[in-house]
Amino acid sequence: IENEMTFSATSQSVNINPILSHLLLKRPKRATCGFRHPKCNKGCSSPGQYYGCECRQDLGSQYYAYRCKVPCNDGDYKYYDYTQIAEHHSANSKPNPTCTITDSGVTNSQKRQILRLHNEFRAKVARGDEQRSPDQYKQPRGSNIKELIWNDELAYIAQKWANRCSYGHESNGLERRSPCSRSYYYVGQNIYYITTAGNYWENAITGWYDEVKDTPSRLARKYEIGVTLEMIGHYTQMLWADTYEIGCGAVTYLEGYGSTTFYVCNYGPGGNTAGQEIYKRGEPASECGSSGRSNNYRDLCAPGP
Repeated sequence: IENEMTFSATSQSVNINPILSHLLLKRPKRATCGFRHPKCNKGCSSPGQYYGCECRQDLGSQYYAYRCKVPCNDGDYKYYDYTQIAEHHSANSKPNPTCTITDSGVTNSQKRQILRLHNEFRAKVARGDEQRSPDQYKQPRGSNIKELIWNDELAYIAQKWANRCSYGHESNGLERRSPCSRSYYYVGQNIYYITTAGNYWENAITGWYDEVKDTPSRLARKYEIGVTLEMIGHYTQMLWADTYEIGCGAVTYLEGYGSTTFYVCNYGPGGNTAGQEIYKRGEPASECGSSGRSNNYRDLCAPGP
């Protein structure tokens, strides 16, 4: 379930396996109960929906956290109360005050790159064109592998986690990365870092996919944990047939005498569940169900639950 990858600038690698939104405003001279931030207007149509009278202090005495109850389904998930999902949800993570961030976020061009690379690799396996495995068989074709599409909320949560500048996954419960707009059982995650600055998305995604060489071909039928001593969880999450949404975050920050780039990708619904199939074997896009074949990748199924 948890997948991590690290790379140094010298290309050596180490793998380790492992609503009430806060609107922080400068403290007024006198706290005014009922004060409503403009961002809350859409979701807080009446004082009964607004929690200004709680005027809870946050981050010491310098700030008040004015809380606004906003439903997730209004599309403004950034103001949703993620504590309804998990007490310490990643969406509520605050940037590390000791971290000097020099760049953050994923550009539209990078979003397209992330989707293209994931879907091209998924289609390659679906067609039966992946010859690599640790056994004498190539990876089987896939009949129900879906096209991935971008989910802004998954990306928002991933970015919040990346902004902590702390390499690793969330602890104490996978629900800490669950979106409010979906009812996923859980959300999968791949992470990557490299000790330099720049755009390394192709390196990250290709590195995750290259774990196919250590993935026994039989795992397509039934995913097993501990079947190999090699790291394969990045690849299996990338290929998980029922996963159809992805959202990623990125941060570059100063560390030591140089820079570190840290990537986080969240996948919904998550894969790597022991005992379940990674994908069905058969003719590409022949078992897509009601979603049908993808319009963009003929060997993949259209995205959707």
